Amino acid sequence: DLNGNLLVSGSLLLDNINVKNMRINLAQGYESIIFWNSTDSERTKMYKPGAVGGRTFTQQVSFKPGKFASAPQVVVSLAGLDTDKGFNVRTTINAESISASGFSIKVATWGDSLVYGVVVSWIAFGV
Repeated sequence: DLNGNLLVSGSLLLDNINVKNMRINLAQGYESIIFWNSTDSERTKMYKPGAVGGRTFTQQVSFKPGKFASAPQVVVSLAGLDTDKGFNVRTTINAESISASGFSIKVATWGDSLVYGVVVSWIAFGV
């Protein structure tokens, strides 16, 4: 039983969903995080030649005020990666510190990997 409008573009897969009088909000974005041309020491450690061991960089993402009433679900994906070809590619990305006002993208590398930049695509959904 569906009352109101349902607009779907592409695929829709529903399994055991019971939603009544609820509006789901969405926010999405595309973050380009560049390390190689920065003077910020937090950024330059990601590509510093001779670096070894774990290194991380965190970038804050803010939602429009009032977009979410509580912390949404956030999905991040790697959309682009620039690394040095002379070393193994090692990187992870995660969403952390998620709240109704935003979240942090955490980029990590380790070993002798040199990461010059990443592009992160994200989507947040909630009430």
